[in-house]
Amino acid sequence: MPSQAVLAEETELNTKERRSVSERRVGNQETDDMAKKRVQDQFSPSAADYVSSAVHARGASLERIRALAAAGPGTRVLDVATGGGHTAKALATEGATVTGLDATAAMLAAARGQARMLTAAGLLSWVLADSQHLPFAAATFDLVVCRLAAHHFADISAFLAESRRVLVEGGRVIVADNFVPGSHRRGKSAEQQRQAGRFINAFERLRDPSHERCLSLDQWQAALYENGLRMTHQETLPMTLDFAAWTARMRVPAEDVVRLEVMLRQAPAAADSFLSPRFRGRHIEFTLQEVVLVGQKL
Repeated sequence: MPSQAVLAEETELNTKERRSVSERRVGNQETDDMAKKRVQDQFSPSAADYVSSAVHARGASLERIRALAAAGPGTRVLDVATGGGHTAKALATEGATVTGLDATAAMLAAARGQARMLTAAGLLSWVLADSQHLPFAAATFDLVVCRLAAHHFADISAFLAESRRVLVEGGRVIVADNFVPGSHRRGKSAEQQRQAGRFINAFERLRDPSHERCLSLDQWQAALYENGLRMTHQETLPMTLDFAAWTARMRVPAEDVVRLEVMLRQAPAAADSFLSPRFRGRHIEFTLQEVVLVGQKL
């Protein structure tokens, strides 16, 4: 388990990183409202792109969540930060009653548009709210899921605490999200892993200003434990990305596309090993890593 000292050090370093990565951002104080507005500003124009995104619509973690959830008729599911609604739709198709929640109205409209029949059948409903303030009574759901979204949350601990609150006793949280290298150990190798994690978070944030922070595996395990969730499953999945499509989906300015390519080409050794960039002429691919975690309410 990571020591509190190391976790505190990582938090301080990531705060400094967020302040220094882009001088274009105004102000030094990070608030929940500011984080939510960044997400809304970033995703409102690209909501339709996320509905059609192959990574989100057909990614490996979607099938793993479906299998691990084993949801069926009578299962009450909350999909937090539903985005294009792909996870919500997949579980509703199994017969579960699913609530898709998102902080961006345009995302909810896009998600609803691609799941009209399930919505009309009463298997899907949609709620505009954020991950840190779930507008539901305690013990409302059997299962909470969250896929490829937690790295946008200003406070992952608050999300997990809220998820635990709305779960029935023995209910589960299934989270799938990108993770970064990291280590709670001390020493040169561990520090190189933490530096690689900070580099990859900076890389992600240059592409998407609403990116808050990907956690390491150690940090995810600690976060579950500290919020009363017993980890019952963990697996990792590689995600191969086309650099051009990855930048186009977020409408990255041309000058930042160049900066991102330079970062890939000049990444420190530990980050380069993790991202595994491949260059074939002007075509670039690289790999991010997802973790799928299951936590059970204690």
